[in-house]
Amino acid sequence: MRLTNSGSDVGLIVTQSKNKQVGAIWSQSPIFDLSKQSQSMSANILFQPPATGKPGDGMAFVLTADKQTKVGYDGGALGVWGGPDTSPTKPTSAQIAANAIQHSAAIAFDTYADTDTYDGTAGYGNSSVFPAPSQYVGFGYPGLPDMYQIFTSGGKSTPALSFTNKNSGSTTSGLSFPGAAPNTLAQLTTSKWHILEVNWQRNYKDGGTLTYKISDADEAGKHNAIVQSIQWSQADINTIFGSNSPKLYVGFTGTTGDAVQDNVLAFRSLPGIVNAAGTVKVTRPADSTTVTDKTVLHTNDALNYHVSLTYDASSSQSWPANSANKLVMYLPKSKYLIASQRTISVTGSDGSSATVNLDSSSATQFKLSGFDNFLKGTSKTITFDIPVNVDATVDNNTIPVGSTQSFSDNTATMVGDDAQIQVSNPDQTSDPYTIKYQIQNTGKPFVPPALPDLETVPDLHFINTARGLALGPAKANPTVSEFIRGAYTRSDDVQQSANDTSTSNPQKLPYISSSDNLNKIINPSVYDPTGPQLLSAAYKDLTGQTYSSLVINGNKTQSNWNLGLQLSQFKTTDAKEKTLPRPARIVFVSLSGIGKGLPASYLPKPTDATHPAVVTDGASAPTTIMSDSTAQSMKSMGSNTSGDGGFKSGALMGFLYFDQSLPTIQAGSYTAQATWTLSTTP
Repeated sequence: MRLTNSGSDVGLIVTQSKNKQVGAIWSQSPIFDLSKQSQSMSANILFQPPATGKPGDGMAFVLTADKQTKVGYDGGALGVWGGPDTSPTKPTSAQIAANAIQHSAAIAFDTYADTDTYDGTAGYGNSSVFPAPSQYVGFGYPGLPDMYQIFTSGGKSTPALSFTNKNSGSTTSGLSFPGAAPNTLAQLTTSKWHILEVNWQRNYKDGGTLTYKISDADEAGKHNAIVQSIQWSQADINTIFGSNSPKLYVGFTGTTGDAVQDNVLAFRSLPGIVNAAGTVKVTRPADSTTVTDKTVLHTNDALNYHVSLTYDASSSQSWPANSANKLVMYLPKSKYLIASQRTISVTGSDGSSATVNLDSSSATQFKLSGFDNFLKGTSKTITFDIPVNVDATVDNNTIPVGSTQSFSDNTATMVGDDAQIQVSNPDQTSDPYTIKYQIQNTGKPFVPPALPDLETVPDLHFINTARGLALGPAKANPTVSEFIRGAYTRSDDVQQSANDTSTSNPQKLPYISSSDNLNKIINPSVYDPTGPQLLSAAYKDLTGQTYSSLVINGNKTQSNWNLGLQLSQFKTTDAKEKTLPRPARIVFVSLSGIGKGLPASYLPKPTDATHPAVVTDGASAPTTIMSDSTAQSMKSMGSNTSGDGGFKSGALMGFLYFDQSLPTIQAGSYTAQATWTLSTTP
């Protein structure tokens, strides 16, 4: 049965709030593959208590090697354990186990204390360990005889579950009590959704580790959770699941007894549909510290969140499935962690690069949007870094001056229309789905990171460099006839290669693939005065003297910045101040890559990286020719981007051209005022 709200699906009802109900939902095929390096499943689960009376009995998440065709016992058996709960004869543990789901491992969410049967050995009487209400999360193996003890009283026999709490081996099982240390999840039946995460990580040689976590999250960036990890060798896997087959069915079972509740679930992700996994590592670059629960952070500490996410080609669907939708990542955090930029550069293992937006308006999470979709049939890993600053003074009432407070944030979750994948933190072994740290308020005020500044800008003295080098400096200036015949006419498009022979009118801007290719353009062995010409502001003059380059000093936290250029209208330097009949157009090319075997890179248009940013004279506002995100993306093109979030162009060349030929032009020396503006954003 589906649970809906205003016509939209909310969840699947495993059992309704009626007496002695039993239900189950199963995958139609084995989808949880233990041979894979990583597998995960996540779901929202709800244990809705009745309006009056005690809730019961609970649900179980089950992995099994066998296809299921019937439901199990109700009540305390949760549809997964062996039964019956009472018998006039004394069955053996093996006979009870034979009536359970075979070749299986189960996570049981038990909400009712069946102390006279299944929960007789749960230890409810120890009130110092186990607070009311009597509920637990248990892990065990329904089909193994070691899972059961048999008690006889008054002529009746009852099975009790035997949780051995061993740390490894095929009989690994154990209980976790809500509200009892170290667990912080207070209760299962809260009328609120919980998140169940099940993750498998295979060891390099033998077996692997299964980790499960059931949690909820509060508004302070903390989370309440029960977390357990179980290690299996390959021999354990064979014992538990009965064969070497690594693929398992996934299912949920649920029951009620005399006590009732609604047992509801909503899948967040299932293995096979989207096979993806990732990690997040948090460091403090200043002292190369890996941030863990032992790390004490202070105001003005700069942190880096390094995220890596891999989508596997074995996935049966693209992620998202609907290409019109986009992936969004949510990264929970405390209010004392502040993002220092609003765009993040993402690098793909296929050589792709992209920029995503970071929304830090919420005090409890960062939201990153604009990721490229993962396509079915391809494998791809994306990586990116999120710089963060610490401010312990956001609320001195929460962390008083001189005090230290511990925090535990959930790791990031990537959300698409067909899967929600939570990444793990390899540095937090006790709970790999958390980022833990401490913050101490020393009273020191928060100082925002230093803003970037513009150190130098290039000289813009445009000449016909090719003719000047071929015929001498006296011949370097363009002529009136060249303008009229359209020798300096170009489109805003760039050739696709150095051998691009496609024709267009006007001709495209040149593709510069190498030093040799550049020489053919600005210093050809034979100068052709009849062909298309270029007016270039070179990084060196005709005598070899180096001009100024473009240098932007950033900061270690890579605050956001935009570089704009505005040109006044070109006018002659004489008293008549004659103007050009059409606007001049200028683009810039970073030549740093050609010394590294890479093509030169035009400074890209912010809204369309396939075209260069074009500055025209006489414009009413500056044209953005670079930003912190485009500067970082140009690393892959060989540009000398600095590690502080700034930009150092090295060899930078400008080209001046017109979109049409000029019908007339007055001879003279033309100048324009260039105004460079570096603006920053929060």
